[in-house]
Amino acid sequence: MQKFVEHRALLSQSNQEGYLLENSCLPGPRSNLELLYAFIEISEYDTVIELLNRKYSVTPVNVPEEFVLCCAVAACGKHIINGRNNLIALLKSYASDTRWRIRESVAMALQHIGKYSFEKLKEVNAGWEKGNFYEQRAIAAGLCEPDILNHDSIKQYTLAVLSEITGNLTEHKNNSTPEYKTLVQALCYCWSVAIVASPMEGKLLFEGLIRSDNKYIRKIVKENLKKNRLMKMDNNWVNQISVSI
Repeated sequence: MQKFVEHRALLSQSNQEGYLLENSCLPGPRSNLELLYAFIEISEYDTVIELLNRKYSVTPVNVPEEFVLCCAVAACGKHIINGRNNLIALLKSYASDTRWRIRESVAMALQHIGKYSFEKLKEVNAGWEKGNFYEQRAIAAGLCEPDILNHDSIKQYTLAVLSEITGNLTEHKNNSTPEYKTLVQALCYCWSVAIVASPMEGKLLFEGLIRSDNKYIRKIVKENLKKNRLMKMDNNWVNQISVSI
């Protein structure tokens, strides 16, 4: 928290792009998320647009320039909440970016929207559950954040989205693509988050997946059952389900 407050203060007093570049923690395994969240909070719309419009001769990966774009993409959520609907299509386009950090920033933007307005989140995400695998991954990851699963409407919506996305996995014959596997990877933890938020309905829907003969759905079941959050919620249920798969 202290670093967040420090970053927020320094961003307000300095060249923001320069500060983001200097303190990105990239290259490296983990970017500076405290700084990213601080930027979201203090960001101005014009600055976000300016950073989104940066052009590079080579696509930046695991370098400070990529972090700057991550910050701008994640900040789109704040400005969509503030009525900048022109950013919705742009945010959706970044959901299919080749870089995992950019895709994760889209999920962060969606989580920010969901934190303040479930209705706005539904508006932004309309149709994503039927989109390409990366778009489906974005909505799943965006919804499955404990901080936003705080009332019945969003809990039910999240379970409905997860059920549709997971059920549709069997319809795709070309299931060896990186996009497909990325979606499966997300679903390997998303279900556990949604179940903890809504145990009764969540467990019932999840149990319906056990009967699937699709190897990816079975993987989703097995991986979610390994999550500590489920074991803490109902260890007896986890053990019973684990024996039956």
